[in-house]
Amino acid sequence: MVCALDPARNQLFLGVGQNLTQPATAFSDAIVAIDLDTGAVKWSFQATAGDAWHAGCQSDPQINCPMPEGPDFDFGAGAILTDLPGSGGQVVIAGDK
Repeated sequence: MVCALDPARNQLFLGVGQNLTQPATAFSDAIVAIDLDTGAVKWSFQATAGDAWHAGCQSDPQINCPMPEGPDFDFGAGAILTDLPGSGGQVVIAGDK
């Protein structure tokens, strides 16, 4: 897993995939900011709620597939902390499939 470190704010950003079982958690398909001292979640953004899926659902027979089956969206790559040109601000970006 590739993460982005933000030492100025003392936090780590990471992208999270879908859950494998239902019910899907609040941190599936999400970008999560973790406090480096406590390990607590500082904030999170969930792009797709209720997404539970695994590769075994692509074959027959479909065994142990979550119901309902999710769309298999997730943050497959790490989050990136980058500077906004001209503003002095920063933003976290990540690609969701």
